[in-house]
Amino acid sequence: MLGIGAGQTILITVLVVAICVIVILILRNVICWYWKINKMVKLLESMEQKLAFLSSTTSIKDK
Repeated sequence: MLGIGAGQTILITVLVVAICVIVILILRNVICWYWKINKMVKLLESMEQKLAFLSSTTSIKDK
């Protein structure tokens, strides 16, 4: 392959895969920021905690 040895081919392949993974991770963060996904997850987790607290307390009807 163009006078490149087997070791160099493996090195190039590993570098290309590593660069692709880094680009995908960066794009994931940009997409999550743009669509406000991280903020929505935080709000939903907060709502879940508040609902769990409310469901664990006894209501006036139970007394």
